[in-house]
Amino acid sequence: YGIDPDLLSRVFLGNSGYSASQAPNSQLTDLLLAAVQENDPMIRRNQYYEIQALLMNDVLILPVRNFVRLTASKSQVQELRFDAYGFYPLLFNARIESG
Repeated sequence: YGIDPDLLSRVFLGNSGYSASQAPNSQLTDLLLAAVQENDPMIRRNQYYEIQALLMNDVLILPVRNFVRLTASKSQVQELRFDAYGFYPLLFNARIESG
């Protein structure tokens, strides 16, 4: 589970419609484009480490999103699971224990 680090391209690539800063940075653009095309997981990981370091040094903007979702259930509800992000209940294995 997890999010592909290419999500950074949506937020920080200058020509993206979702770009948070719209600030041109050719080094960041080159790194983002190279990382998304890299097949070797170790090289790709190192590329994203470099991208993160560059972003932290520039600190133009850091969008933070915090969703709060509360789900309550009775103690009789068994096998209630949630999606990988913990937002949505997965009910297909849930059952109600009688008693």
